[in-house]
Amino acid sequence: MSVNSFTRDRNFNFSELIIFLLQKDNGSYQKEINTYFDSYGVSPHSFPSSSALCQSRAKLSPNAFIELNRKAVSDFYSDSTYKKWKGYRVLAIDGSTLQLPRHSTIEEEFGLHLFGPKTDRAKSLARVSYLYDVLNGLVLDSQINSFSTSETHMAWEHLEHVAGNDIILFDRYYPSYPLIFMLKSMGTDFCFRMNPQDI
Repeated sequence: MSVNSFTRDRNFNFSELIIFLLQKDNGSYQKEINTYFDSYGVSPHSFPSSSALCQSRAKLSPNAFIELNRKAVSDFYSDSTYKKWKGYRVLAIDGSTLQLPRHSTIEEEFGLHLFGPKTDRAKSLARVSYLYDVLNGLVLDSQINSFSTSETHMAWEHLEHVAGNDIILFDRYYPSYPLIFMLKSMGTDFCFRMNPQDI
């Protein structure tokens, strides 16, 4: 059997796959795979192929990144002296719109939308929302949902990651009596940006 029979058939284990995906740049998969494994002294004959990467990635649950982020956030606050403002952890909640790649499974999940004044082709769009530690540059929680979901609704999903020693900054679209009552009941302080006419 030739040497080529043993080349590029190495599989990614879980740790390698996670680390590779987190640090991947915008280059071609095979080029970045070669650079990654070469940096660890792996023989070129043992480099995985881009096909092996795609197969491993397809088996990876998205929940792995959620759990890893929660672990990283927990360890950061447990093991580090982090920045505060007058004793508060300063958090911000904000949302945005994300254009998604064209794929039948994405279109089925998120639908198609005509977006913009001169749009002649429907796109898959998602609504995203983040809970962010402003002073320490840390994302505590992120949400992705259909484009029709309001940012205000998604903000509620972040509240399980908020504590009593936090102050949360909100943009002008978020104020509502139910949200204010919930934050008060949690002992969490807040600051809403308001339009002058709403005051």
